[in-house]
Amino acid sequence: MKKLILITILFIIELFFYSCKNNEPCNCNPIVIKIGALLPLSGSGASTGEGMSAGLSVAKEEIDVYLHVLGGDKSLSLVVFDTKTDTTEALIKLKALYEQGIRIVIGPYSSAEVHSIKNFADRNGILILSPSSVAISLAIAGDNIFRFAPSDVSQAKALTRYFLDDSIKFVIPLFRDDIWGSDLIKSLYAQYSVYGGIMNEGERYNPAIKDFSLPLKDLNEQVQTALSLYKQNEISIFLASFNEGNDILSLAQNYDKLSLVKWTGSSAFALNKNLTSTKSNNSAEFALAHNFLCPIFTYDDEARSIAYEITKKITEKIKREPDIYALTSYDALWVAVFTYLATGNDTNIEELKKNIMLQAGKYFGATGNTKLNEAGDRIWGNYDFWGIAYIDTSSTYIWKKYSTYLVNQDKIIKYN
Repeated sequence: MKKLILITILFIIELFFYSCKNNEPCNCNPIVIKIGALLPLSGSGASTGEGMSAGLSVAKEEIDVYLHVLGGDKSLSLVVFDTKTDTTEALIKLKALYEQGIRIVIGPYSSAEVHSIKNFADRNGILILSPSSVAISLAIAGDNIFRFAPSDVSQAKALTRYFLDDSIKFVIPLFRDDIWGSDLIKSLYAQYSVYGGIMNEGERYNPAIKDFSLPLKDLNEQVQTALSLYKQNEISIFLASFNEGNDILSLAQNYDKLSLVKWTGSSAFALNKNLTSTKSNNSAEFALAHNFLCPIFTYDDEARSIAYEITKKITEKIKREPDIYALTSYDALWVAVFTYLATGNDTNIEELKKNIMLQAGKYFGATGNTKLNEAGDRIWGNYDFWGIAYIDTSSTYIWKKYSTYLVNQDKIIKYN
């Protein structure tokens, strides 16, 4: 029924666009629904931010029509700010949205940004709907943070199964020294070790650095030590990075031991546009040679037809395949509007929190049902593993889906 409702809404939207060709627009004075958005339009999250922005744009176009069909007395104003993938900038921009009277905000992108704005949002009655934050330590019941992707407990499960199926016995992490990277590594260690897998402390790096030669030098030494204990095909480096992963992969080929073992990535790097942006690309060559796969949360199978249509619209805007956070952004805006409509003009935070849970539980959109758990996070989700493929005819690299992890079965399905 939920799926049918959204399909009906999308049909009405298409019908409206057709009929508008021969009709004059409404001359009413609508009530303005003001919603903010904090997106990484620049900085290390810009690849994902581009897709998130397009997802919001597609949702707004449809919502504008939906509100008109409801009677034309309401309109949506979406105020978008660039956080530059920076924690300080995210807080500055949230305060600017607050000054405009906005109390529902889509974003921010990273868990570090969400952590930086959390206290201000909690103190000032602002509802935060992040399409992409997944840090485990931010799963807190009763706060004002609601997240439309599962926490990284699920990603750690997917990675654990992947390493076990691939007969990896020793994992060396290379990761951002922030709340997201640290949480993910802790969860992966806890779950992987249950099955007898070994993971050392690895190498953490400051997200602000530009020169990765020192962390890679130290990582190279760690791999050399591991090779004295394990076979090459039993070792994997696990890279938890944002866009800087491109620089890391490019430099890694200069270190003899780093080129001997497998590499595995994470959700924040999956479908990164810069990895496939040029025909002569050292990073992509290295990724392909080392079977570099990245898991990322994916839509419910029942939502496949809706996801296809929305993905097609987003792809038309950004000229490439978006990652899942473009779709969770799309869904988050719809749920935000339904929450506003359910509460009227009431900005009381407790009413907003109560209704966001109700509306998210009822909604079925581009990623499926968005029901949230008691901590305000998406209850569950499967994970697709994406890697690099080379197209001979065009001499280009592309992202390709190689497998899917089914969380309820703890099983990976591989594709040809």
